[in-house]
Amino acid sequence: MDGDLTFALRLAAVADGITATRARSGDFTVRRKADGSEVTSADVEVEETLRRAVRLDRPGDGFLGEEVGLEASPGSNRTWIVDGIDGTAAFVSGGTSWGTLIALQEGAEVVLGVVSSPGLGRRWWASRGTGAWTSGLDDDVARRLTVSDRTADAPRTAVLPGPGLLTGWRDRVVQLVVDALPGPGVPGHGPLLVAGGSAEASAHLWGGPWDHAPFVVIVEEAGGRFTDLWGGRRIDTATAIFSSGPCHSQVLAIARRRAPGGPESPC
Repeated sequence: MDGDLTFALRLAAVADGITATRARSGDFTVRRKADGSEVTSADVEVEETLRRAVRLDRPGDGFLGEEVGLEASPGSNRTWIVDGIDGTAAFVSGGTSWGTLIALQEGAEVVLGVVSSPGLGRRWWASRGTGAWTSGLDDDVARRLTVSDRTADAPRTAVLPGPGLLTGWRDRVVQLVVDALPGPGVPGHGPLLVAGGSAEASAHLWGGPWDHAPFVVIVEEAGGRFTDLWGGRRIDTATAIFSSGPCHSQVLAIARRRAPGGPESPC
């Protein structure tokens, strides 16, 4: 395991300690952001804590957090990207489908990703050239992830968010994909279902870089593909298509029927 991945897993353990403690005690505050979504003091606490850790252990690297923003490092092409709590609504309501997302981007490429969920008791991780893996948080035995080899006219596709939650062309694309392709039929976060072989594709029509970055390398190291909606590799267009590979062009073609001709301004 390389040094950056070892460091990322240490960051995940620190984040888990904060979020698990706050979830058990209920010791956090909640406010609404400008877009109406919830953010808690625990989200901010995780990101500030991990930003300090990066500053101390990787002083030449930048840091981007959903809540704390960008702390650039002049002269460096490396940026740690963190979502303190992905699935804040579930965290606030006492559910289990929440966790911390951590990625490292070098230049334009995401080179490692970690997803850690104390609520589900599971962690997923990958770095370039080492495969994608998962294990229980209390389990030393890791299982390698591999995308589905299933071929079908209609690939099982997770779509996030569901119909009616977005506006304009984005919601029209969501509805089109939902109508055209079957769902995975099992619970779970779309890209992780793809990486684990339980779905052939996952289409996202929302989100910032922190929502997509770790899944890029996890899905690709499991043997799959990632692009934005226009076939590029940007993580800042609020679109992401993850797939097992063979069906990628099919899902893109369906989704792009109601999408504009190119990406919008970066998030």
